[in-house]
Amino acid sequence: MRIEQLEYMMEVSKVSSLTTAAENLYMTQSALSRSIKALEEELGGCLLERNSEGVSLTQAGKELLGDMEHILKEIDIFREKASVIFETSKKSKESMELVIYSLSGIIDALFPKTLKLFNRKYKNVKIRVKTVMLLEAVELINSSCQGVIIINNLNSIWDSELEKSEKACKLLFVEQYAVVMRKDSFLARKNFLTKEELVDYKCIMHHNGMDYDAFLNRNTNKEEKFDILLCSNNPEVVKDMILEYNAVYIAANTVVKNFYSNYSELVSVPLKTGRGALYAIYDEKIDNVPLIDEFLDCIKKAR
Repeated sequence: MRIEQLEYMMEVSKVSSLTTAAENLYMTQSALSRSIKALEEELGGCLLERNSEGVSLTQAGKELLGDMEHILKEIDIFREKASVIFETSKKSKESMELVIYSLSGIIDALFPKTLKLFNRKYKNVKIRVKTVMLLEAVELINSSCQGVIIINNLNSIWDSELEKSEKACKLLFVEQYAVVMRKDSFLARKNFLTKEELVDYKCIMHHNGMDYDAFLNRNTNKEEKFDILLCSNNPEVVKDMILEYNAVYIAANTVVKNFYSNYSELVSVPLKTGRGALYAIYDEKIDNVPLIDEFLDCIKKAR
């Protein structure tokens, strides 16, 4: 049984004519007759009978007509309710604002493609991306921040902060770090590198406020301390420093792939003891959580 079959029956009952009903319904009389006959066969009896004036409802038709009308009214109510729900939901999503707090390295490597993917689906959502230093991001985790904070938990150094947070901490992905160096460097012959092997080289890191001295010098067996030449997010500056000083640049694989794979003078080698876990932290009670989840899915696709 189809909804339109009940609608056809209602129209025929109003005009008492298959010809007129067919015209009003913008269909042929034969198509209307076939549809009503199929309904009668499904129900197991006749709903219409012919007379000198056209057609009229049989006794069974008269008894079922009220039920048909009730069903169609309920369907109209259902359609109206669904329309209001979906339209409200659509307007709500389109009028919302997303505030994203993240580190410059993550923003540079992932957000251009992420924003493009997100904008295809939610063109009217206002997005504000705010660059923060790592310690600022950690402070936001324990604040009443209404946005989403995206940080890299390098070698699990922020595990305690994430565990005590009352916000949702969603793991997006885990990736290894790599070391970028001159193509003619001795280190380029290695299949992978440990932190100890980098002690004798000047190191370049991302500028995001992380305590790299603590990270690099932790759990190393050598007495020498790492020599951090500079922290920069500019690929051209980093490349020039690597070539000029035979330095090494340590960064996540995503950053290396996006910004340094096209330099013929440089190569990269995996860092065995470097692992970054990208987390999104946000309050699950705020209104735009569905939009946040959509944005986070776009980050995964942009990787």
